[in-house]
Amino acid sequence: DISTQKELELRLEDYKEKIGKISNLIPSFRFWNLFTPKKYDDALHNSYDMLQLITENIPHYIFWKDSNLVYSGCNSNYAKFIGALIPEDIIGRTDKNLLRSKRNFKSTERLERDVLRTGIPIINQIEKWEVENSDNIWLNTSRIPLRDSKGKVIGVLITYEDITSRKKDEHKLIESAAKYHDLFETSPNGVMLIDLKGNILECNSALEAISGYSAEDFIGKNIIQLKIFYKNGLEILLNGFKDLINKNQIELVEFQILTKDNKISWIQIRGKLISRKGVTLILVVINDINTQKTIEQALKENEKMYRELFDTSTVGIMEMDLKDNKVANINPKLLNILGYSREDLKDEDLRLKIIHPEDLQKLISPTQEEELEFRIFDKDGEIAQKIAKSKGIKIITSDSAVSVNGKENNVRGITLKSGKKIQCDLVILAAGVTPNLEICEKTKLKTNRGIIVDKYLKTNIPEIFAAGDVTEAPDG
Repeated sequence: DISTQKELELRLEDYKEKIGKISNLIPSFRFWNLFTPKKYDDALHNSYDMLQLITENIPHYIFWKDSNLVYSGCNSNYAKFIGALIPEDIIGRTDKNLLRSKRNFKSTERLERDVLRTGIPIINQIEKWEVENSDNIWLNTSRIPLRDSKGKVIGVLITYEDITSRKKDEHKLIESAAKYHDLFETSPNGVMLIDLKGNILECNSALEAISGYSAEDFIGKNIIQLKIFYKNGLEILLNGFKDLINKNQIELVEFQILTKDNKISWIQIRGKLISRKGVTLILVVINDINTQKTIEQALKENEKMYRELFDTSTVGIMEMDLKDNKVANINPKLLNILGYSREDLKDEDLRLKIIHPEDLQKLISPTQEEELEFRIFDKDGEIAQKIAKSKGIKIITSDSAVSVNGKENNVRGITLKSGKKIQCDLVILAAGVTPNLEICEKTKLKTNRGIIVDKYLKTNIPEIFAAGDVTEAPDG
């Protein structure tokens, strides 16, 4: 009859309205129109199936309550969220029975009663929920009044979207931005953020200490408008940017700038391409190297002065490389004294030929800064006592003493083998032994001026040791 048909039509419209409200809450869904079947009972059944299909397949939590805030139904997602086995388990119950957190209960009840009272929906409200034995969760909630055919509010439809993961990502992003800002501002180096057209977007306060210009003097300007470049500094920077854009790398570039107080200063630039919100930008780090350059220049000048003194000195000078334990350099004066040429300095074992083995160790292992006297050999192998001569000591190597003139307590001089007499007040006699190495010639022992041993007196034959005047220790 006509009354049954009208009732079916009203129920059909009611379900269409419910489906429309749900589909509008979920942007990823399109709402489609139902074709009107021939029989209204089929249409009602199809509408119910469609509503059930939507609510069960969307990722949201969906439920609805009557005007007394008693549950009338929900989807499976919400049943699982609330701790029910199946959606039917919550019908006829209230949040007071289901929600474990009193805070959550009081908050949701107040909002739902406001919707029932005013008939005004509350859409996309972000809420933080307490969850027992778990981390708190974040929900994007919507509460929409449900009306009967006469427009009277008879209940409320609620949807929850779990946005906890999104909120965590947002929090991480905020923390990251804060760290970036702190690093940006506390960096001892100047930092600039420039777009690919050369416009300066950001810079930190350290740049003012380097250039004398404030951040406001840089931000919003193009780098070619800046007045800080000295000589070809801008050209060097632009070439560096070209390499950065084309090769995604920039070598360290150095150039001079003119500070605000009109002083010339050195800076070092390095850059990197970064992406911010999908836009490629240039991150530029500026390092003040003016002090370093000043030191480098002073070092060059001192090195030049030292080399000039080294090469022109009237005193023999030898440089020892203590790290590699070798003669690093000998100046022309000492080369001349010893009879060596500059080419001879390439000899890795030159130190063993020049310095007496007994004196070598005290040269390469000094305990403190002090004046040392040591014996050196010239190219012919003779001992050159140059330090002794410089102190007024006369050395005679081609003659020998045969007698002492005078009495024991009154020495007047000595007589040499050549017959020459030398006057003196004191005679010191020192005896040394020249090793006879002939016995070693038929063995495998290595010899030079003596049997060569290491610092443990071991020869090249592990079972044989040697000691005393018969030995020669290259390492002292």
